[in-house]
Amino acid sequence: MRAMFGLIVLVFAGACGTATDPVADLTVLASADRAELPAGQRVVVDVTVTNGTTRPAELPGGPFALLEVRDASGRVVAFGRYETLLAIAYPPRQLTPGAVAADRAPWAGELAGSDVRAAAGTYRVRAAVPVRGPGGSFGYRYSPPITVVLTP
Repeated sequence: MRAMFGLIVLVFAGACGTATDPVADLTVLASADRAELPAGQRVVVDVTVTNGTTRPAELPGGPFALLEVRDASGRVVAFGRYETLLAIAYPPRQLTPGAVAADRAPWAGELAGSDVRAAAGTYRVRAAVPVRGPGGSFGYRYSPPITVVLTP
């Protein structure tokens, strides 16, 4: 599943150009269903995206929120979306000025590139939303980080 998702992101990114901030006033917020949980259990991150611009933005059509997870040293230990099968058949969604989109992204401690689960500790989680802006420019908009503590 992870490999399939990576391909979807690359296809979307490749079709969108390489600009770093296509829609600067797009606001991404994230909150977790709990701040502390036993290692190996799943946390669900609720993500909202608000278009505070006067221009439309384009989001992926299906589940769109990715998660960036950093360990206590600041190293990225996971980036992507887990436990969700994404279908390529979803058409992109237009986020018009003033509109809000919502998504729920789970994370059960998967680490990037392996089947190993994260050890007990403190992690900083940000939602990352791929966005295509005016002129086809592509970039990610990130939420402020939230803290998730995995206990033994």
